Amino acid sequence: METDTVKHTTKLIGTVKRYDPDMGWGLISPHDGGNALHVDKAILEESGISTLEKWRVVLFEIEREEEWVSVKNLKVLSYAH
Repeated sequence: METDTVKHTTKLIGTVKRYDPDMGWGLISPHDGGNALHVDKAILEESGISTLEKWRVVLFEIEREEEWVSVKNLKVLSYAH
C-alpha cells in the first residue's frame, strides 16, 4: 500500500551567512531563529540568480517533506544592516 507524502511550504526571510561559488553551495540563516539552511547552485539557477553575497537578505520558501527541508524560490531583497 502506498502512502502519500505531505509537503508543507513556508515563506521566510533570512540572511546569507556564506556562499562559495567554487563549491556551489551556501548557508542562509532564517530571521525566525531556526537552523541555517543549505542552498546550492541549482536553487539559485532555478530562481534566476547567478551568485549570492554574504549578508544579503533573501526571501525564500522552504518545503518540508518528511525529514527533508528544501529551499525554493529564492529572491534577493537587500543587504542586512
